[in-house]
Amino acid sequence: MLGELAALSASALWAVASVLFTRVGDHLSAPALNLSKTTLAGVLLFATLVVTQGTYWPPDLTPAETGWLAASGIIGLTIGDTLMFKAFEQIGPRRTLLFTALAPPLTAAIAWPVLGEPVSMLMAVGIAITVGGVAWVVSERAGVGPTSVSSWSGYGFAAGAAVCQALGNIATKLGGTHTGLELSVTRVAFGVLALWIYIAWRYNLRQQLRPLFTPNVLRTVVVATLLGTYLGIWLQVTGLRYAPAGIASTLSSTSPIFILPLSALFLGERIDVRAIGAAFVAVAGIALLCLG
Repeated sequence: MLGELAALSASALWAVASVLFTRVGDHLSAPALNLSKTTLAGVLLFATLVVTQGTYWPPDLTPAETGWLAASGIIGLTIGDTLMFKAFEQIGPRRTLLFTALAPPLTAAIAWPVLGEPVSMLMAVGIAITVGGVAWVVSERAGVGPTSVSSWSGYGFAAGAAVCQALGNIATKLGGTHTGLELSVTRVAFGVLALWIYIAWRYNLRQQLRPLFTPNVLRTVVVATLLGTYLGIWLQVTGLRYAPAGIASTLSSTSPIFILPLSALFLGERIDVRAIGAAFVAVAGIALLCLG
């Protein structure tokens, strides 16, 4: 139950952080925001490891485990987020989230042959209902109607982001039976390194990061990173460590449900009966998933 609770808590924290990140979205570009929050989270995770365990790197990591965790960070944090940013630009964040809801069933499907975690009938029903409820919530908030002029490549980027999330989850599970903090530090370290290399090559770093040093922007980014990225990644990896990959991934994907009341309170968005009904459907799916 620890893994399920950790994954669900990560989802709730990401919802809170997303509201805060929305407030600075007009000041920082998506790549700069991703680089800022991921780097800060990496520093915080590393400091936590030093303080709590007195070591500068997770001990007892084998080369194979390090390789899997490096792959998880690069695939999930660097490539996956980059594909998501590109999808945001072409089809918008709401339609992108509809596609990234494919990550949990993809994770469960891959975990069965790779990790030997069979998907029971009850789990399959729970995953389907949860993903359906999340997609319903996101589509309701997005007001998704007939496809506009958006390029098909945007949908390809969004689908690619979902695949990267699933592969990153599996790679984390293959990273060994270490603590959630140790797995997080290793995963984020390689993800941050690859992200810095990519953005330094692709963008003008000084220009991208200049708005970050505005006091209000910096304060908001720090708070959102503490909640959503630092604690969120730690709890997500803890969920993957102590729960089956498909279940942990599904529970970690329920952020759109938590966003509904937060959006109404802090962003002034209207929540109708359809959105509330979708949230109850997703919660029912979560219950079935945990029972399975």
